[in-house]
Order: sequence, then structure tokens, then C-alpha cells
Amino acid sequence: MHRFGVRLIGVSRTGPLSRCALAVAFSLAGFWGSGVSGAGSDTEKVLRHGERLAQECLSCHRRDGKDFGIPGIVEMSEADIVTALTLYKTGLRSNKVMVSVATSLDQPQMQAVARYLSSLGKR
Repeated sequence: MHRFGVRLIGVSRTGPLSRCALAVAFSLAGFWGSGVSGAGSDTEKVLRHGERLAQECLSCHRRDGKDFGIPGIVEMSEADIVTALTLYKTGLRSNKVMVSVATSLDQPQMQAVARYLSSLGKR
């Protein structure tokens, strides 16, 4: 068990996979412990904030989810979107555009974007 309560089964503590696992674990811990999952008007506020922030995302990633060289993201789960953004932000995934976008977002903004984008696939 890692000191933060994250079990890294079959992962060395020093390799790139370990850093990736830790980044994902920290991202998800922040996601679930952040209060973003509040009810009522708080949820609507998060969705509206995410909608404003996600306009840049939807200029490249298609709203219909089709992949024409740029993968669809509206059918991804909130957790998967936050994880992907975190991996770009930490440099564990590389794409100049996505690194630029991800580094411009803080954790609550990532969560709001993820909440909004994942809601599009459920409509």
C-alpha cells in the first residue's frame, strides 16, 4: 500500500507507469473528494461552467462523437476525461495542443469540463 492509500499492484515505484498510476490516483481522489458531485443548483452551476470551458474542446472534438483523426470524447466517462487531462497536464501523455489545453485548467475546471462533456453522451 502506498503512503497515500493507493495500492500499486505490479507497478514499480520508480518507473513511468508508477508515475502514471499515481497521477491517475491523485486525479481521481481529487475528483471524488472535491464536492463537484453536489446536488441541485450546484450541479447545474458545474455543468454551465463546464459548458463554457468545453467550447474549446468541441471546436476540435466532434459533438457527435465521431473520430475523423481527432478522437471523440463526449461518450467518455467523467473519470476518464479527468484522467486524460491529468496525464496531458503532467506530461505523461504528449500532444502539443492537449498539453496546452490541460495546463491551462485547474482541477475544478477539469472536473467541470468532464462533467459537461460526459453529459453530452447521455442525451
